[in-house]
Amino acid sequence: MKRNKRCKSLIASKFTLIELLITIAIIAILAAMLLPTLNKAREKAHAISCVNKLKQIGLGQMGYCDANDGWIANGSMSANRWYSRIYPFMYGREPLWIDMTDDRAMKEFVGFVCPSEKVDFGAYQNDLFTHTHYGLNTKLTGSNNNTSSFLRKTSAVKKPTEVVHVVDTSRKNSYDSSHQNYLGYRHNNKANILYFDGHVNPEPKVKMSKLGAFTRSNWCNIG
Repeated sequence: MKRNKRCKSLIASKFTLIELLITIAIIAILAAMLLPTLNKAREKAHAISCVNKLKQIGLGQMGYCDANDGWIANGSMSANRWYSRIYPFMYGREPLWIDMTDDRAMKEFVGFVCPSEKVDFGAYQNDLFTHTHYGLNTKLTGSNNNTSSFLRKTSAVKKPTEVVHVVDTSRKNSYDSSHQNYLGYRHNNKANILYFDGHVNPEPKVKMSKLGAFTRSNWCNIG
């Protein structure tokens, strides 16, 4: 009688193990099926976050313009980069006086971090971004305050809905992204672009690759 009970117990254990393995296999198959959908949902959330960050950057730039008699923040003013100069109009305080090799840079300039970009800020020799994940169209704003560059007022921009201002950039060694080759197509082969009127649009690579450099005749329509 005891032997029969032991046999029944062993058979029950074997069936339980088989059922467990089948259950694990089903879960693994379902996970594999759901993973692409989850990845797409996560990337969509990242793209939306990037759009919102660019809109905040646009508001920061407009705040800077209002406080400086309409002058647009150019690339660099006495080594003070454009993102540092509009920072107070985004956060209500001056940023820490640090460069992008500082361990605190990603946190301090989190508003300039694209969630879809896997490369951090840091030294260019380490293949990191020496500025931010967003680049400036310096054909619009001017690069720096030396005699070979220029400064421009908002009144010079005749078609703000068409003028590229700030972009997803792939250029790691400069804040200047005034050429389509520097665009970062991080969002399903699209780059998020902030236009001068403040709206953001995801632009496909097939469209932007035809434009070349941003000039008066295409993406810097300033009259």
